[in-house]
Amino acid sequence: MILAGDEFCNSQLGNNNPYCLDNEISWLDWKGYKSGNSEMFRFVKDLIAFRKKHKILHMGQELSMTDSLSCGFPGISYHSSSAWYGELDGQNRKIGVMYCGKYADEDELIYIAYNMHWMWLWIRVRAFWKRTNGVCCRTADRYRYRQGR
Repeated sequence: MILAGDEFCNSQLGNNNPYCLDNEISWLDWKGYKSGNSEMFRFVKDLIAFRKKHKILHMGQELSMTDSLSCGFPGISYHSSSAWYGELDGQNRKIGVMYCGKYADEDELIYIAYNMHWMWLWIRVRAFWKRTNGVCCRTADRYRYRQGR
């Protein structure tokens, strides 16, 4: 989820729920937009463009985890340390999500790996790689942003 101000590193001092605060924590500091955060701004802009380009990422109806089109892939699938098996428990801090574009009249498979842990974690993509004959495009491999504070 992208929230107003994320594109120029508006951190809210780590407070992810400041809706009830009317002070500097919840105010949007527009100076951040011009303070040299252009790399983060470009990254967020590219994410938005990527989402708009691929209809499968903004469908009007919920995607199913079944292969209702008989195309070899479900509309959406979840992956973890084991391919085709999403560990969806509350303590897991990683997940891979594959979207099959055929459910949006597109030909692409989109695989997004999320790592919400502070360390590197493995998400298996081997089965995905084999089933797509090794065709893969890494759009946003890893984004690092370090603020000089």
